[in-house]
Amino acid sequence: MNGGRQMDLTDTSGYDKRDARQYTPTPGGSIYVAASRMEWTPWRIPGSMVKVLYEDRQTGEFTALIKFPGGTRIAAHEHPALEQTLVLQGQMEDHDGVAHSGDFIVRKPHSRHENYCPVDTIVLAVYRKHNILYEQDGAAA
Repeated sequence: MNGGRQMDLTDTSGYDKRDARQYTPTPGGSIYVAASRMEWTPWRIPGSMVKVLYEDRQTGEFTALIKFPGGTRIAAHEHPALEQTLVLQGQMEDHDGVAHSGDFIVRKPHSRHENYCPVDTIVLAVYRKHNILYEQDGAAA
């Protein structure tokens, strides 16, 4: 992370550069998802709702808006790959800290945690692989 520093968006030194004369747009290269018109559907965590924006079931890549009612506890799980979460509304917390509306969480590969949302919360979650769920009392978390 950049530690709260402002990013210099004019610095392109780390980018590959090509001759502009070789540029042509890629028809069909962008997929626009009308999330504002999608319906919320029930998700695997009781009481939560989801709008799946992108999913590749083979790789486990998954990008979604997820809505958690206040008081939701998300059971123990592990992220086998990087996960990124932007809290759009509400609050999400675990043993490492608390994220409020507008805050961003990066979970390192193989990190394990539980989450708690004390108030109604909506997040944008980006997973690179399916989570590993820890079973409790013989049932998947």
